Amino acid sequence: MRTPVPAPPSRSPQRPSGGHERETAFGPGVFFVAHNVTNVLNYAFLVVMSQLLAPAEFALFAALFGVIYLASALANTIQTSVAAAVASATDSGREVAMRILRQLALWGIALGALTLLAARPLASFLHSDGITPVLVTGLSLWLFLVAAVGYGALQGSSRFLLLAGGVLIAAAGRLLIGPLLLVAGLGVDGALLGVALGLLLSAAFVLLPVAGETRSADQHSRTGVALNWGPALLLSVAIAIPTSADVFLVQHYLAGEVAGAYAAVSVLGKVIIFGPLAISLVYFPRMVREHSQSRSTWQTLRRAFTATAAVAIPLALIVAGLAIAAPDIVLRGYHASSGHVLTYLGAMLAFSLVIPLMYHGLAVRNVAFVRLVFAVLLGELVAVAVSHGSALEISAVALAGNVAILVTGLAVAYSGWRPAGTRAGAATVRETRITAPISRRSRTPSYPLRR
Repeated sequence: MRTPVPAPPSRSPQRPSGGHERETAFGPGVFFVAHNVTNVLNYAFLVVMSQLLAPAEFALFAALFGVIYLASALANTIQTSVAAAVASATDSGREVAMRILRQLALWGIALGALTLLAARPLASFLHSDGITPVLVTGLSLWLFLVAAVGYGALQGSSRFLLLAGGVLIAAAGRLLIGPLLLVAGLGVDGALLGVALGLLLSAAFVLLPVAGETRSADQHSRTGVALNWGPALLLSVAIAIPTSADVFLVQHYLAGEVAGAYAAVSVLGKVIIFGPLAISLVYFPRMVREHSQSRSTWQTLRRAFTATAAVAIPLALIVAGLAIAAPDIVLRGYHASSGHVLTYLGAMLAFSLVIPLMYHGLAVRNVAFVRLVFAVLLGELVAVAVSHGSALEISAVALAGNVAILVTGLAVAYSGWRPAGTRAGAATVRETRITAPISRRSRTPSYPLRR
């Protein structure tokens, strides 16, 4: 009797263990809640600081904290690039994180030298009595980037429970440590040091589990992580432009009361944009994995878009109703017309629905759509700078541009999976840049060779 020859080992990825299956099931929901709780904690931190600091001290703190906020675009770029590299199953999270951290070590030296050189002039410009607040801000910037590496590694491997813990530690840490140091007599230095220590604790929490990862047998190293820096940066800046750059221009061109009302309404716009943002962050690594395996990403995109709409639309209706019914409370005493409120929040709702389409474009390397979104947003800002009409007219420009982006993104996504026709009983499908093609007969994805 012949001995059966054992089958060769499968090259397909192994099923995750039971613990990882539980994380896959519950992690995204926990991360969604944690992401929004983090936004609330950040807002509470600013409120507490405004109450504990004198007006001049809070102005200095707000200016330097704003510098840290501006660095979020670069931090999100690092997180997205690392997540894409890890999710594509070409590197382990540890390998990607170690390569980026080695680069950040050099960046840290450069950032430290730049901070030392600019500390005294910047402190003088901000009317600070010392350079310590500037130095602590520089440390916070570097820790923010380091933590982003761990966030991206956990996001790319879909370890959302740990990711949720990391973002919560950063927000809760600054909210607890900052006021304690301030009450201890450290003033603005203590408030900013609380931010730095919260980021340090968060970075340690997310990087320790990443450091224990190992590379699987079907992975090869030395992928081009830097290839995603440009598109990821465009995506991060594009998300930051609405409710921020337009407010800056309105502050310059319109009267104080009108600009104040516009800024108050823009806060509600931030709620609509950032409320469902965690959904796109959850589905992004899944779309990257599907594309790297030449599988269709259409179903995942549809789920991400539907979930975003299910959160963003009710959220927009609620905040719009509150702003119109109770403007003294919601708009903090400013009065905006109902037309301005509805038009502006409609524009932010449309952009909120664009975000999963942008993440999908980045996942499937359709950089053209991300560039299109960025170009249209810049066009909206140019229109505001040229015309600088009323708040309603500026909101109408944003609404028209964002709706155009949304319609274009949906058309591009649909054209990416729609079958082109059949020939001789066999399905013939078009390949596009957006997804893998799908057969008309079976509606199951086909797997052509990747270009």
